[in-house]
Amino acid sequence: MEILVVAAVRDEIKPLLDDEALRDSFSYLLTGPGIPALTYGLTRRLAAGKPGLIINAGTCGSFRDELPPGTVVRVTRDCFADLGAEDVRGFIPVYDLLPGAKPAYLPHETPRGTLPPSSTLVGLPAVSAITVNKVHGKAGSIRRIVARYDPDTESMEGASVFYIARMESVPVIQLRSVSNRVEPRNRESWEMEKAITNLNGVLKKVIAELS
Repeated sequence: MEILVVAAVRDEIKPLLDDEALRDSFSYLLTGPGIPALTYGLTRRLAAGKPGLIINAGTCGSFRDELPPGTVVRVTRDCFADLGAEDVRGFIPVYDLLPGAKPAYLPHETPRGTLPPSSTLVGLPAVSAITVNKVHGKAGSIRRIVARYDPDTESMEGASVFYIARMESVPVIQLRSVSNRVEPRNRESWEMEKAITNLNGVLKKVIAELS
């Protein structure tokens, strides 16, 4: 089974790429950050051949005190949080705005019973995420997005991977490591090195178990 690891940037999976013992156990794709780059890169890759499993790996922000920086999570539910419209009452998600969009854009949930045989995966916290074009960095917008979705984490690519994998009928896992709290933007509080180290530790174990 080909395992395709998909990440936005090389730094997020560099320790995995540097592991010579595992390099023949997976292929990888670096798309660039954000929904458009991920969508183009992954769609183009799948047109050339579908893998047996996609693992989307990257960092994320956390809305929960119980998910501090360095925590590695398995995203089981994700959605395009800011795709839609607004009126005087507030935001309207695309799947409520256009009836025909419901099958494609309803929040994706990983079907039960489809988790690959990996004890490492089973042990990870399962979370609900949002995918955004603009990460949240103001108190007011954070309050509004929490009231709307009550998410655990946010990223800029995850729902795109879920969407493409679902449309192309390819099994998918999304693994994220918390780099920061979602709070008024403060780069000095981010723990990116810790997040990447922990993420790649989990990735290596999962790939070893599955291959």
